Amino acid sequence: MTAGISATAANSALDTLLGSTPAFTLHTGDPGSAGTANASAGDATKITGAMSSASAGSKALSANAGPWTNASTTETLTHVSAWITTVFKLSAALTASQAWVDTNTFTLTTFTVSITPVAA
Repeated sequence: MTAGISATAANSALDTLLGSTPAFTLHTGDPGSAGTANASAGDATKITGAMSSASAGSKALSANAGPWTNASTTETLTHVSAWITTVFKLSAALTASQAWVDTNTFTLTTFTVSITPVAA
């Protein structure tokens, strides 16, 4: 048996935190405690993504978010932030940074948030 949060409580917390359609913003560094630092100069638009209901303490993107289109700059994307309307909810580092130049597009295809350990 694993000690931890109940799956029901973890799922409820994740569904409350992110809902089903959070908006995402791209960043070129850590977004900071307010989620507004290092916003991408290429495209700072918040784009909505669809997320599945949480299960087993995990919540994942169920449809791609994007694309964002770089308007006129060269930068490296390193993080995303998640929002519900105008309220910052969380940020995460990309698995791998992404070089992003003028006219490139970026689509967020995977995003998973988990609470661990889940009691078993």
